[in-house]
Parts: sequence; C-alpha cells; structure tokens
Amino acid sequence: MRSDRGGILIVTFWTLLVLSVLASGIAFRLSMDMRLSRYFLEGLRAQEIAMAGVYRAMEMLSNDEDDYDSLYECGIRMKASRKPQDFFNKISLGEGNFTLEYKQDGHVFSGFSDEDRKINLNTAGENVLISLLTVIGEVKDPFAARDMAVFILDWRDADHVNRSQKSAEDDYYRSLPQGYDCADRPFRTTEELLLVKDMTQEIYDKISEYITVYGEESVFKINLNTASIPVLHVIGVSVGMQDENAARLAQRIAEWRSGSDNKPGTADDAIFTASDIESLEKHLPDLTALAQANLIPVFKSFFKSYSSYYRIESAGSCGAIQKKITVVTAKNRDKGQSKFIYYHQD
Repeated sequence: MRSDRGGILIVTFWTLLVLSVLASGIAFRLSMDMRLSRYFLEGLRAQEIAMAGVYRAMEMLSNDEDDYDSLYECGIRMKASRKPQDFFNKISLGEGNFTLEYKQDGHVFSGFSDEDRKINLNTAGENVLISLLTVIGEVKDPFAARDMAVFILDWRDADHVNRSQKSAEDDYYRSLPQGYDCADRPFRTTEELLLVKDMTQEIYDKISEYITVYGEESVFKINLNTASIPVLHVIGVSVGMQDENAARLAQRIAEWRSGSDNKPGTADDAIFTASDIESLEKHLPDLTALAQANLIPVFKSFFKSYSSYYRIESAGSCGAIQKKITVVTAKNRDKGQSKFIYYHQD
C-alpha cells in the first residue's frame, strides 16, 4: 500500500515537473512573440516617422521661392528667430521623433543638402573629371587620370566611337570575363562608375561623396554657396590654377561664406547671389593673385547661386528602433513643385 502511494507521488511529481517545463516554454514563446511584435510595430512606426520627416522637408522646399541656396538655408526659408534645428532636429511625433542632418567638410548640418554642390558625372567635362580623379581620387599618374576621364565620357556618350586608341566601347567591355555592353547613355547611379574601364573600388570610395548623377541635363554648374572645399579645389585645378593656389582659393571661399563667426551653416553666413558671382573679384580680392586674369571668367562660369535637386535623409526613431529614408527630389523653381526621382529605405 505504501509502495503504491510512493509511486503515485513520484508520478505526480514528474507530471507537475513536465507541466512546469511546458508552461515555462509557452511563457517564453509568448514573451518572444510579444517582443517580436513590439519590434515589428516600432519598426513600422519608425518608418512612418521617417517619412513624416521627408514630407516636412518637401513642404518647406515647396515654399522656398528665393533665388539662392546656402548651407544655412538649403531649400528652405526661415524667420530670423528660427534655426534649421527647430524644424529638423529630434522633432517629436507620436511615440518617436525624426531628425534630418548631413555632414560636409567636418561639420554636421541640420536639414537636407542639394545635389548641385557635387560634380555631375553626366555633364562634367574632361578637365573637371581629370581634376576630380587627381585631386580627390588621388590618381598620381596624369596620363592614367586622363585615360579614365575619357573612358567616363565614352561610357555616357550616345555613340559607339572610341575616343582613344586604348578603347572603351562595346568591343572592350564585351571582351571581359563577364562581358557587358557600354552604356552609351547618361549615368543612372554613381555606383555605375565601377563598371567603367580602370575604375577601382578604392578610387570610387574616395570620390563617391563628391559626385552625383542628378542635375541640369544641358550644362555643368555647381552651387557656389554650398559646394564643399574639395569640389571647389577641383574646379580651380580644372581651369588651370596651380594645385596650391586652387586649394587656397577653395579655403578662402569657404571662409568668406562662413561669415563673421567663421562657422558654416549659421545665421550670419554670407551668400553669393548671381550678380555676386559675376563680380567675384570684389568679394575675393585675392582671387586675382591666385589665378591668372584670363582664368577668372572661366572659373566663374562653373558656378550658380541656387539649386534644383535635393537629397533628403530622414532618420525616424521609435523605442529602440531607427529607420532611415533617403530621397532625391527635383524642384521646378518656376512652379514651386517637387517630385521624387530616387527613393531608398534602410
């Protein structure tokens, strides 16, 4: 009798133990499901919050009617009492917030940037491409830099004619182990540059921050108010300035734009208008000393005061989750309307 009772106790004990393990497993599974559900929901909310940041930027862009863009007011206009941070820095929305910012020349700017500050692969001429590859890409051999510039021109032009004896049209690209056709059309992405003859990942990584495929189709122009120091340096070298003088001029322009506080992207920033660019020597007296007189008109011809293409990078946060949305938008300055031409979500 006692042995029967002992057996029942043992069976009961093991039954309870098994049930406890099962209950713990179910509880753990439920906990995991709840965490995953919360993670998923926070991800969706973060994505929507990031998109709200994009729409905030688009709304402000549509209200911008001035004929210039600067590092402080790129695509936007504000009352004197406001700052870009008021519109784009950790703006609360529901259970999260969004932030729009970007980096240039070692500084962080609130808001969004313009593509017109970069070198357009589809409109840049041979000399600009050579300077880009030597100054920023650090291609030491000038003949190699020239060949690569010609290969880029061959890639984007509509014909099938080789610009040089080294060839960079269909016959070369089809002869590769995994052959493909030469595009013979404008670049659609900057990464496409890696398909061009002699372009390496190392060179691309150095120049990728300073190039774009978006911009006016018929003419090569860069916004003098927003261009980075390296891009200004490239333009100086491309028109025939000595490298040292071009570097000094680029730094001088950046200093002039920074205003009295010598900080770019603040309310006292100086602005180049279209007429200021025409009379650039008045604002930069040392321009004549840095460049021969016949180079100054050529140098000025590369610049404008406004932008038409903008890159919006909006980071939305909800709980521990962050989502980033990047769009490029083209603005019709006559109609004040903008449209997406590129969209990417991290």
